Amino acid sequence: MPFDSDEVAQIDPSRLADNQNYDDERRLMYVAITRAERYLYVSASGVQRSLFFRELQTIFPNHDGLVVDGGIDVAPTIQMEPIAPDSTAPFATSFSDLRYFAECPHDFYMRIVLGFTPTIGQEFGYGRGIHNLLRAVHEDPVGWADLAKNPAALEAEVTGLLDDGMFYLRYTTGAPLDNLRNKAVQGVSDYIVKYARELASLEFHPEKQFETLIEEQKLLVSGAIDVVRIDDPPRVTIIDFKSGDSRRGNASGLTDELMAMQIGVYGVAAKRELEYEPHMGLIRYIGEDNPERAERIVHLGDDELGVVRGQLINLAHRIRQRRFDDGPTPIPGKPSRCGDCDFRTICRRSTAR
Repeated sequence: MPFDSDEVAQIDPSRLADNQNYDDERRLMYVAITRAERYLYVSASGVQRSLFFRELQTIFPNHDGLVVDGGIDVAPTIQMEPIAPDSTAPFATSFSDLRYFAECPHDFYMRIVLGFTPTIGQEFGYGRGIHNLLRAVHEDPVGWADLAKNPAALEAEVTGLLDDGMFYLRYTTGAPLDNLRNKAVQGVSDYIVKYARELASLEFHPEKQFETLIEEQKLLVSGAIDVVRIDDPPRVTIIDFKSGDSRRGNASGLTDELMAMQIGVYGVAAKRELEYEPHMGLIRYIGEDNPERAERIVHLGDDELGVVRGQLINLAHRIRQRRFDDGPTPIPGKPSRCGDCDFRTICRRSTAR
């Protein structure tokens, strides 16, 4: 504000500085007190007491607080009660969380229950970025299918999506970032060329959010289906993308069995909550060099969906029983999961050590 403006005459300088009410310090005290989540202790030492402390001494007794002069033994005021798993309380989760328990219950305990966060790699966000690009493609499938006839124009348009912020890697810079950007452009462009006829002729519903309830365990599973392809309404195909090489696994690290379970969860939700009739799921690898391994089919008949419901019920039951010491699920062809575990250095299981 210019100092020669008319508004300056209306400013009261005394209100710009602290006053006898100590407004600035009082605000800081308020912030400190209201950050307490369960218990609040306010203490002082010495003979001299601050103004705020003296004021709180008169306020606390009127709000079930306790004011004492000297030490206090809080132990007799604490009531200890045993707790047990509550099988009647609703249990809200997602497949992203359940997969950790299915792979290794102790991994789930460390990651979900205790909140340990593994080390973040440079490729963190790559999979999400690929999904963002493919969502844009399936929002205008005909337009992108037309671009498949001109590879140079297609790659330029995909690069434009990256430049618009749809592909963001927070922890990657320099040459590694350039390599991942190029990989994303090539992978998405190849996908559009490969499935151009499908994109031009069918309808797609990308990023379908869902919540589905498994009544037997009051298990509420939420998530998002990458793409629902409308084949012959209400008959649909569920498409899920994996941003990796099928031979080495993918960015999600899921086994074939867990990938089938993931698509099955989407199938259960699509049939019950979204009013589709899913008959098949397709897992498509973005960046797979071998065309024969670029796509995997998962059948979603009533029998297959029934098996998935049973798997969800079993997982929820074991989690409610806090069976976090059960060993990791074996991987065919590998001696153990523990060698690649994010928590192997702090895991209490002897197999991990």
